[in-house]
Amino acid sequence: MPYVTADDGVRLYYEEAGQGTPILFAHEFLGEYRSWEAQLRYFSRRYRCIAYNARGYPPSDVPSRLEDYSFERQRDGVAPRSPRSSPRGDQVVEGDEREPTAQVVQIGRECR
Repeated sequence: MPYVTADDGVRLYYEEAGQGTPILFAHEFLGEYRSWEAQLRYFSRRYRCIAYNARGYPPSDVPSRLEDYSFERQRDGVAPRSPRSSPRGDQVVEGDEREPTAQVVQIGRECR
């Protein structure tokens, strides 16, 4: 199983398909990486698609401390550590609810 390790040591499970500009698919509160199966099949024809399970959603790690689930932790722990991120920084984030918002903020911070 492929994992990427966040800066606090939490392992996040991901799956990827395709090549090219990466698209990071972030699931919503009641979802998981498999929520994006149809999108990965379609977009992987032209893009490198990455779908992951957020912390607390097995097979990703499930930290026991409440602080490990903050908005800031979600934001700071994922986007810059995407598996083999594009060297040009041309990463696209897709999702719904709070997850993609957190990562867009982080990607914007990294691109300054």
